[in-house]
Amino acid sequence: MVSNLTQERSIANLLSKNESAVTDERKSGRVAYDVEDHCLIFQLYGSVWSKVLPYCLVNVVLTFVIIALKIHGICDLSCSDKGHTYMATMVAFLVVTRCNVSYNRWKFSRKLLTDMMEACRALIQHAVTFTRNEMKPAAVRWRAEVARRTVMVLRVIVSVILASSDHRSRAAEIAELDADERNALILSIGGSNERSPLILITFLRTAIATHVNNLDTPLDVNQELLLFTFAKNLFTAYHNFAKLSMVPFPFPLLQMTRTFLFVWTFTLPFALATDISALPAILVMIFVITYGVLGLEFVSIEMDDPFGDDPNDFDVMSFAHVIFEDIYIAIRDLDGSKAAKNLKEAIENPYKGDDMESSKIIQSKLLDQSHGADKFADPHKVLVDLNTGRVLHRHESKRGHLEFKISPKVEKAFHENV
Repeated sequence: MVSNLTQERSIANLLSKNESAVTDERKSGRVAYDVEDHCLIFQLYGSVWSKVLPYCLVNVVLTFVIIALKIHGICDLSCSDKGHTYMATMVAFLVVTRCNVSYNRWKFSRKLLTDMMEACRALIQHAVTFTRNEMKPAAVRWRAEVARRTVMVLRVIVSVILASSDHRSRAAEIAELDADERNALILSIGGSNERSPLILITFLRTAIATHVNNLDTPLDVNQELLLFTFAKNLFTAYHNFAKLSMVPFPFPLLQMTRTFLFVWTFTLPFALATDISALPAILVMIFVITYGVLGLEFVSIEMDDPFGDDPNDFDVMSFAHVIFEDIYIAIRDLDGSKAAKNLKEAIENPYKGDDMESSKIIQSKLLDQSHGADKFADPHKVLVDLNTGRVLHRHESKRGHLEFKISPKVEKAFHENV
C-alpha cells in the first residue's frame, strides 16, 4: 500500500514539474457557488445583474417620470393595460421558447465536450490494455505515437473551440504541433480553422493502423476495430460540434422574441401608470418585472455560446488538461516514468535539438535581421519547402484565408540569414 501511494505521488510530481504550454490558455475565474447556500442570490460574479441593472433603472426612471407628469397635471401618458395583458401571453411563449432552445443547445454542447474527452481517454486506455504484453521498443514507440496523436487531436479541437474569440490563434499556430503537422494543416486547409482536427484525426487513424509493423502480435481485428471506433466517436463528436456552431439560433425567432420583449417591457410603465396611489410599489414591481423578463434573455445569450473566457463558460482547457494527465498516467503505468516523461516533453517541446534546424516553419524574426526586411517580412511565419528549397511568404487573402506565394525578396533575405 505504501509503495502504491509513493508511486501515485511520483506520478503527480512528474505531471506537475513542468507546466505545459497549453496552460497559457487555461483561464481561472469560472463562477463557483454552493447550491445549498441561499446567499448566492446576492452574488454578482457570474450573474446577469451587471447587464440587466441598467435596463431596470431606466424603466424605473421612466415610470417615475410618467407618474410625476400625471400627478402634477402636466401630461397624462398612461394607457389601458388590456393590450399588455394580451401581449404578455405572446411574450411569455417567446421567452420560454428562447430559453428552452438555448438550454438544449447548452446541454448538447456539454454532451459533445464530454464525448470528445471520453473517446480520447478510452482510446489510450484500451490501446495500453490490448498491448500490455508488448514491451519491445517498437511497441513502446507505437503506444507513445498513438498517445501523442490523440493529445494533438484534442489540443487542436480545443483550440478550434476557443477560436471563436478574436484573440485566439489559429489551430496551425499552437505550440505543441510538430513541423509536419503544422505544415499539413497550413498546406491542406489554409485558413479554414475548423477543418484542422479532421486532418489530425486522419493522422491518428494512420498511427493506429501501424500496429501491424510495430507489434510482435498485431492487434486482433476486433481490438483494432474498437480503437478505430473510439477515433470515429471523436470525429463524430467534433463534427456535431462544428454543425452546432455553424447553425446558430434561428434569426427570425430571435428577432421577434427580442422585439416583443423590449416593446412589452418598456411600454409597461405606461400601462401601470393608471394607478398612482402606490408609487413605491409600482416602482418596485417595474424593477422586478424588468429584471425577470430581460434577465432571462441575457441568460439565454450566456447559454448560446458556452465556450470562451466568461465566468459561465465551460473551462474547456482545464477539462482537456485532465485528459492529457490521464493519458500520461496510462503510458506511465505500462511503459514507466521515463516513457511518460518523454511523451510529455515530445508534446510540450516538439522542436528540440536538431529538430529545430530541420523545421519547415521558420520564425520571421530571422528575416527581420536583413536589410529592409521590415518592409516586406510577414509578421508571423514563412514556409520553407525542403523538397524544392523555395521560400513561401504567408499572407491573408481578402476572404481571411491563408495563402502562400513565392516572394523573391523574402526568399533572398531568408537565404542570406539562414
